[in-house]
Amino acid sequence: MTEQAADHAPVQRGERGRYWDRWLEELRALPVEAPEWDGVAAFVAALQQLTEIKWQERDSRSRLQGRAIPGRAAALPRLASATYSKRSRR
Repeated sequence: MTEQAADHAPVQRGERGRYWDRWLEELRALPVEAPEWDGVAAFVAALQQLTEIKWQERDSRSRLQGRAIPGRAAALPRLASATYSKRSRR
C-alpha cells in the first residue's frame, strides 16, 4: 500500500472512535495551502504531551482500582514515529 493510500485507508471505528474519525475528516478537508499545516509539528507535540497526561491520569485511576490498561505503553512511540517520518520524507 502506498503512503497516500495508507493515509486514506479505512480504520475500524473501534480503533479510533467517533471523535477521531470526525477530526481526521476535518483535517482531510483542510486545503493544502492552509496555514495550519505549517504548525502540524507543534500540534502533534502538544497532542503527545496531552496524551501522556491523560494516560498518567488513567494509570493512576486504574492503579487505585487495581486494574492495568493493556497496550498503552507502546502507542505513543508509534504515534511519534509515524508522524515525524512522513514529514521528514518531503
